[in-house]
Amino acid sequence: MAELPDYPLGFVVANVEGGSCVEASGQTVDDILKIEVPGSLVDDTIARPLEEMLTRPADISLARLPEKYFLGTEPKKTPLEADEAPIVDVINGVSALQVAAEVVSLDERRHKAEVDTENQISAEHAAKCGKAAEESANYKAGLEADGPLKVLVGHDVKDNREVFWEPTNTARFMNTNSGIIGTMGTGKTQCTKSVVTQLYRNRRCNVNGADIGILIFDYKSDYVDDEFLQATNGKKYNLHKLPYNPLSLFGNTPMLPVHTARAFSETMGRAFQLGTKQQLKLRKLIAEAYELAGIHKADSSTWSRPAPTIADIWNLFIEQEKVEEDSLYAALESLYELEVFEDDVTKCTSLYGLIDGIRVIELARYPSQIQNLVVALTLDLFYAQMQKQGKPTVQGDYRQVTKLVLVDEADSFMSQDFPSLRKVLREGREYGVGVILSTQDITHFKTKENDYSVYILSWIVHRVSQIKNQDIKSLFNKDDKAEQERLMNTIRELEKHHSLYVDGQKAIAKIRDRAFWELEV
Repeated sequence: MAELPDYPLGFVVANVEGGSCVEASGQTVDDILKIEVPGSLVDDTIARPLEEMLTRPADISLARLPEKYFLGTEPKKTPLEADEAPIVDVINGVSALQVAAEVVSLDERRHKAEVDTENQISAEHAAKCGKAAEESANYKAGLEADGPLKVLVGHDVKDNREVFWEPTNTARFMNTNSGIIGTMGTGKTQCTKSVVTQLYRNRRCNVNGADIGILIFDYKSDYVDDEFLQATNGKKYNLHKLPYNPLSLFGNTPMLPVHTARAFSETMGRAFQLGTKQQLKLRKLIAEAYELAGIHKADSSTWSRPAPTIADIWNLFIEQEKVEEDSLYAALESLYELEVFEDDVTKCTSLYGLIDGIRVIELARYPSQIQNLVVALTLDLFYAQMQKQGKPTVQGDYRQVTKLVLVDEADSFMSQDFPSLRKVLREGREYGVGVILSTQDITHFKTKENDYSVYILSWIVHRVSQIKNQDIKSLFNKDDKAEQERLMNTIRELEKHHSLYVDGQKAIAKIRDRAFWELEV
């Protein structure tokens, strides 16, 4: 072997235990080819017949090494070797090639005997139990058709095994919160659209066959194309007269109008950097608007009356004796002039009721302050209405999914630390609600005030530009430095439409994504 040109001087094969080694790989170090193989493949390697190994090693190699490392039966000789007699190791007068030939011959005879026996048994069994086998197959098909809700996220690259996300299965996923990460051009959006489409198509497999409402905040118009909307029977909304009122009241909390006014003013404050006095002024305006609408903070019997709208708040604001054109003015004027929310209360509906299928709010072409404000105000209302809903149906280990919220390109929104996002992430599972956060970088999940990753159990990680050991530790639950480095290198080298999938039990698989364009229309 040492005489072969451009060939390693030796091999080192390591069966690596643990989840950090997600596929076999080879690397040449000092003319030694170091091959790392996941420990999970050891059994499959041992089970391979020797004949198969020798006749077509490159095709069945679990390491997927380059073709040049497989010599075949007659490797090319160097010029020096061409003039020399072949050297054959001899053990007790028998050449190594003869030994190998005898082993192969013995393996062939054993294999033939096993096949003949299996064929005989199979024929007898089929004759006696054909009807039972057919009934068993039909039963299995019925289970697959009506079984638990599953989403095929991709196929494991090492053995082509199907990899599923099971949002209703509490034994594997304590909540349905998920993170999808990847820089532009890695297939992140195709992956996310595939997940949403499969959830819609497989909704009959939800507990009790309940429909799943999915609200999508679309920052880049990735979910408003005709193909996606037709595949999911979705409906899109622009930021003009959205048919729900962020000041509407839901719940029975004492002094509910006061709580709603405080939440609204805090959200406006974060979006437009309002000071304490400006937020106080806004709360007083909202309180006055409630009173004018006949809604009294201490009288719950009045809370069902039509709530004031953004237009009502703006009118009260400009009717003041002194109107300062400050940040509060800019915030209210933006919402009013752009007519983001419907100002006719007779045309407003419950947000929860509105999300009875795939509903996309298109945020593109609006200033980031308005985009984030709309998402935050909508989540405020969503959270209030979520708490009014009953608990989801639970059957054994399976909890019904009622609603999902997808925030695409969520980095800007997460950086604002709006309280409603954390609340829905933390408490949603009690109501069958999950959140999918899609962004370009792992670092976006950690802000000054929050670490959103602690509320997320399942991840789909595509190639990213920035990644640190701490990110690997939090996402993959790996403390060992060597394992962290191995995973970081794997992520940096991921191809398009490939990702690391982390399930609710922190098991890691490198997968080829099931992209949206691969789904049958």
